[in-house]
Amino acid sequence: MSELGIDTSVVDDIPFDSFLDSLNSPSKRYEYYTKHLSYREPHPVKLGTNKVLNKGVEVNVPQVGYIISLKDSIKYLLELKEVYHEVYSPHVSDSDYLYDFCDSSYVKSHLLFSRNLAALQLILNTDDMEIAKPLGSHAKKHKVTMFYFTMANIRPAFRSQLHAIQLLAVVKTNVVRKFGESKLLEDFITTVSEMSSGGIHIVLSGSMHTVKGALVCVLADTSALHWIGKFKEGVGFAMRACVHNVNVAGLKLGWHLQALVVK
Repeated sequence: MSELGIDTSVVDDIPFDSFLDSLNSPSKRYEYYTKHLSYREPHPVKLGTNKVLNKGVEVNVPQVGYIISLKDSIKYLLELKEVYHEVYSPHVSDSDYLYDFCDSSYVKSHLLFSRNLAALQLILNTDDMEIAKPLGSHAKKHKVTMFYFTMANIRPAFRSQLHAIQLLAVVKTNVVRKFGESKLLEDFITTVSEMSSGGIHIVLSGSMHTVKGALVCVLADTSALHWIGKFKEGVGFAMRACVHNVNVAGLKLGWHLQALVVK
């Protein structure tokens, strides 16, 4: 500092040791995250139970996944001025070219989107991932299934960035394959159902807003779409071409999600 002409005595009285006192415990860190970083706490969802032996006694062990409230995530996103601007300044093309979902005939003819250009166009994405090196007997042991969502209202140049993609749910793959995704996606389906009818009410900058929206599409690879559409996951010995199966899987997904809403 002396080389820069700065008197080193200015830092002598700074208590460096106490800088991180407010973050030196899990409870303090969560408090800081909630207050300053819009932390959204994940909630456990019980999908079913497994019977295991514990010291010779058969016990039921709950199998859970974790979700983040869709309503909380939407509130967090809309509180960001950049996202708010993207939603309430639609980027629909005036030409005959299709640049994004909003230019498609499906969106333009949709009962909600044709009347409300600022209605949220939700995109659901799912994929599996290994969180450990899949070697030998450990293969698939720590595999997890992730669900994400984003808004098609955000222009593609910004929508593909990491901070625009929001985590929706996470669960061990073997658990969700055994018990299904119905309970895990129940909050998502319920909230989307409310948005597509009367809308959900969210406080933004001290004023109440009614936010409407609907699910536009589900993006995933072939095996994930086949699974969530309740079709054969593998493409081996398939009766139809992969693209046909994916399209049908998307249609069946719509029926499946609607069934969850009815329940």
